[in-house]
Amino acid sequence: DEREFWFSELNKIFETAKAEQREKRRQEKCLEKDFSMTERRRQWLQDILPNFEKMRETKQCRSLCWLGVPTNLRVEVWRKCIGNQLQITKELYDIFRSHAQRARRDLEKNLEIAMSDPNNQHTLLGSESSLKVLDKDLPRTFRELGFFHQGGPLEAQLRDVLEAY
Repeated sequence: DEREFWFSELNKIFETAKAEQREKRRQEKCLEKDFSMTERRRQWLQDILPNFEKMRETKQCRSLCWLGVPTNLRVEVWRKCIGNQLQITKELYDIFRSHAQRARRDLEKNLEIAMSDPNNQHTLLGSESSLKVLDKDLPRTFRELGFFHQGGPLEAQLRDVLEAY
């Protein structure tokens, strides 16, 4: 019995040591990750962003993009990466969006008319037709991102952008 007792105590010591080692490794990984994120942020701020036109096609820039852009730099980085060759302003977007909203209302009105009269041979106009297709495509767009699912917090904004353009 005494032998079993000491064997049990020794096992407890080993298990405690293993748990401490696991915790130490976890903390080291967290420190590495923090260092890595800090280093990536430094590279974006000091190397890439100040010289973006020269750096945009470099392996360093691509690698940093694939590793993930730090949250606080995403707006600036993606704006520079994507660019705005068409020079679309907020005002122009608002105009496109209002055209799309008008087309959506027209589509809904025309569908009501078509549904009420089975003999009606109404043909959808180009923008109305596009909106009809969009209704099918929207649930399939960014499927893996719950933000854009039906009822998700960004579904309406995604619909606005897709309808506008």
